[in-house]
Amino acid sequence: MDGAYFSTFTLNNWVSLFIDFPESNHIICNSFNDMVKTEECTIYSFVIMRDHIHLLWKIKDQDTSTLRTRFTKFTGKEIAKYLRATNEEYLDNFQSERSDRKHKIWKQSKSDLLIVHNDIYQQKLNYIHDNPTKGEYKTVKAPEDHAYSSAVSYHTGERNFKFLTIRRALSPPRG
Repeated sequence: MDGAYFSTFTLNNWVSLFIDFPESNHIICNSFNDMVKTEECTIYSFVIMRDHIHLLWKIKDQDTSTLRTRFTKFTGKEIAKYLRATNEEYLDNFQSERSDRKHKIWKQSKSDLLIVHNDIYQQKLNYIHDNPTKGEYKTVKAPEDHAYSSAVSYHTGERNFKFLTIRRALSPPRG
């Protein structure tokens, strides 16, 4: 089977950026568009929550840490630039303890899980889509009601984001 990765990206200090500044969701989606357009990855499922992102994706021709680093570096710079222009004081929520930078948008993480079995793929797909309907992160009643999620695509069968590839299961074993 060809695998996919389940990855999580968490904002530093668990700041609710994606609710406080909805424009920041567009920065993430534009980055997803660019990565797919340049054929660096395929994105099967995602959700942008108030302070973190979950993805099911396949990374092409590089390891996950390389693309993860490029994604967080680019989006971190774009988010910081956006905040400097709109509400510079908000950047104080992202204070860095490192001496080489003043702000750090993303937490350091290597939480990429390789998925090669359909049952785990389905579990992670459901987890991503259900995330905005449960616990302290509950913002909607139905997964497809969350604006920055692939859930509506899986509900209707039509893509709601151009970077998205709808994939209900992993490919069968070759050979």
